[in-house]
Amino acid sequence: MVAPRFIPSRLYNIEDIEDYQPGGYHPISIGDTFDQGRYRILHKLGFGGSSTVWLARDQREGKDRGRIATLKAMRADISSLSLDETPEQAISQKLIQSLPPSDSADFQTVSHHFLVQGPNGSHHFLIYPLAGPSILAMSDSPGRVAGSRRLRADLARKVAKQTAATLHHMHCAGVVHGGKVFPTFLDISVAAK
Repeated sequence: MVAPRFIPSRLYNIEDIEDYQPGGYHPISIGDTFDQGRYRILHKLGFGGSSTVWLARDQREGKDRGRIATLKAMRADISSLSLDETPEQAISQKLIQSLPPSDSADFQTVSHHFLVQGPNGSHHFLIYPLAGPSILAMSDSPGRVAGSRRLRADLARKVAKQTAATLHHMHCAGVVHGGKVFPTFLDISVAAK
């Protein structure tokens, strides 16, 4: 095992800097633009084992101008798969094909994608509509009593209803079988309805 070159950050929720190497994450800064200047980075939303996730503004002329979106920059080693083989795209496509048009607006699916060549390799960038806050963020929000991790009753009902509907549609689309769930899709966010 190779010893780390950097001391890991003590800051909460920061990815390992050593993952910014060939095959790893794509370096992104606030203010960067992607897709020929269409998306401008506004803020970092988070990271995971396969990607970093950013808040971006669509700057393209037309009806989408000014729209806020979520930009998911996949690691280069994950991007070596064809886009159709990545769970995010495969699940999005299956759901879009299987859902009636009236239900498709309830799901956060990939709305646009492109490829970026960077210092660490080629990276798939997936664009999603911006969802609401995560359940964790809602339960840890400022002003809550320390140790209180319960959601308000109305929000808890919405989360339960959306989770049940999501699992039902995923099962009908053939995405969930015998307890096997693709965890990358179940980042449940609560959108105001």
